[in-house]
Amino acid sequence: MTGLQNWIFIAVIYGLVGGSFWLAPAVRSTGQYFGVTVSEEFRSSGEARRIAGRFRWTVLAWVLIAVAIHLSGPASARWVPLVALVVLTMGATYTMVTARKAVLPHEVTIPAIRTASLAPEDDHIPGGRATIVGPFLALGTAAMYLNSRWDQLPERFPTYYLARGHPELYEAKSLQTVFGPLAIGAVILLLTMGSMFAVWRGTPTGPAAAGRFRQATLNAKAVGVWLLTILVIHNSLSRFLDHPLIPIWLMTAVLISVALSASWPLFRMSLQPGGGGEQLPASAWKLGILYYNPDDPAILVRRRFTIGYTLNFGNKVAWAMVGLVAALVVAARTLQP
Repeated sequence: MTGLQNWIFIAVIYGLVGGSFWLAPAVRSTGQYFGVTVSEEFRSSGEARRIAGRFRWTVLAWVLIAVAIHLSGPASARWVPLVALVVLTMGATYTMVTARKAVLPHEVTIPAIRTASLAPEDDHIPGGRATIVGPFLALGTAAMYLNSRWDQLPERFPTYYLARGHPELYEAKSLQTVFGPLAIGAVILLLTMGSMFAVWRGTPTGPAAAGRFRQATLNAKAVGVWLLTILVIHNSLSRFLDHPLIPIWLMTAVLISVALSASWPLFRMSLQPGGGGEQLPASAWKLGILYYNPDDPAILVRRRFTIGYTLNFGNKVAWAMVGLVAALVVAARTLQP
């Protein structure tokens, strides 16, 4: 990565992960506080604010630790960002579990009642077939373009850059090094589309608000599919040019702006009481994070802590999805140059 790309990666990736944890105390749609059902009186109390304050400052500390690991590691070591991200995620998760323990004494019991809207469901995948097929056609077109210019491609080209922007790693021209990034992009697209279909068909109907949240999630994922397609094609083609097709700062600004615009409805609904969350059995939540309920036919349910959905590990289909994701990750690693 170049120096600019390095700082963009730090700001976007660690900022998004840390920010998602930071927002956890503000999520109100599920009626819970750190995964614990509490009264509104406690949520607005001084003790609740102190718990949230300690949690947020600790999450910020984990973000800074992750950034320090990223910057202090060898510039050419590809494993450094992964280690930093794992440390951040595990540290923030432990901090969330600790905050949950502090909130547990204030838990109140509310019957687990699943409601459903009588209105017909009209949620859909935005763009329909164009969103499902279009990204793969675009990747295929990029592959055909590279294949048509095979003789003009350099025999060796840079695939990794130091923080100052100097090439560090060169690869010889081969099918894997030229088409590998596009193939990996296709695998990631399959994972993203799989999660989109799971939200579409594997979440409970619930009240009308749940349907609105599901549609907002589908909208955000569809936008993510197209943004990912653009990013993969841009990076795959730019490797063979003297400069990126689109300036990095402009590409980053556009991607972030569009992604935030598509995600904003999810944030807005999650921060409002009754924003589509359901009261699920407290006994089905393990450590307040993992949902295991064999009696619930849903594959995905709303998260208690942060925004989005989580798997129902009591459903066999959920385990099949985990196995498929693992297989696709291995395939992507095999395709990597």
